[in-house]
Amino acid sequence: MAIWQNHFPLDEANHVRAVESGWVTGVARPIHLGRSSHVWDVRIHDDADRLVCVSRVTMAVLSTPMRY
Repeated sequence: MAIWQNHFPLDEANHVRAVESGWVTGVARPIHLGRSSHVWDVRIHDDADRLVCVSRVTMAVLSTPMRY
């Protein structure tokens, strides 16, 4: 699990199709940006703009900085 600036992500991903070559592009949009939690919608498309993956990421926002 990646830790980035006091955010702990939990995610669910549905892979709609495989991509064997080319590029994929992901766009993340916030659904909820609260004081203690963030929820993001992530959509990944291939070169032909076909949906490849849909994901929702929930992050707990901590007030105490991590020391690692």
